[in-house]
Amino acid sequence: NEGFAGTGFSFELEEIMTYDNSDWWSFISDDEDTSDELQGDTRQGDCGTLNVWWTELTDDTLGQADAPVKCSYLNETEGVLMSHTVGVGGSSGSYNLGATLVHEVGHWMGLEHTFENGCGGDGDFVDDTPEVAEANYGDECDEEVDSCPNDGLGDDLLDNYMDYLDDVCLSSFTAGQKERMVIQWNEYRGSGAEVPDEYDYDYECCGFGLGLDMFKGAIGF
Repeated sequence: NEGFAGTGFSFELEEIMTYDNSDWWSFISDDEDTSDELQGDTRQGDCGTLNVWWTELTDDTLGQADAPVKCSYLNETEGVLMSHTVGVGGSSGSYNLGATLVHEVGHWMGLEHTFENGCGGDGDFVDDTPEVAEANYGDECDEEVDSCPNDGLGDDLLDNYMDYLDDVCLSSFTAGQKERMVIQWNEYRGSGAEVPDEYDYDYECCGFGLGLDMFKGAIGF
């Protein structure tokens, strides 16, 4: 919840479940057969319930999340899949302070990367985040970097959760990102969201490069 302070959103842990199934423990992040089986067999709750699966991802992916729109047509498997190495105190030294989970939950709430579409495009569809040419990495949080100087919005936000810097750097969402999360929540995850009888979408969001934690999301200002 610390990462979402000031956004109006909070999460309450409802249950932690563990499973003894070696097939679900170690696989590459794009192995949809395994991830769909894991998530489909164990997912709990409705579109406002955040399901986080912790497992061993054998490629370089630290986590991946489904965008809110997916829950409008395929809520049986949607949620956030995380490498166990990026939990607080985990073995991924640069990404073990919890910010990687905040990043992925940001995707689950409808946010794109700040470097989405690079310079001169539609960016991340948030007006107050400067365009970013490509992902920023590392722990040089105090550098002044303006990778898209023609956007008129100033330096890249090196403390923004939706970039790729080390966890130690990441600490903020912008007002526009908070507004987008509210809009996406009300459209797809809130109690008033409707699940259509038929669907023709194919949209999964945003990876970042065994057990299930279940949280109930809530919005309140």
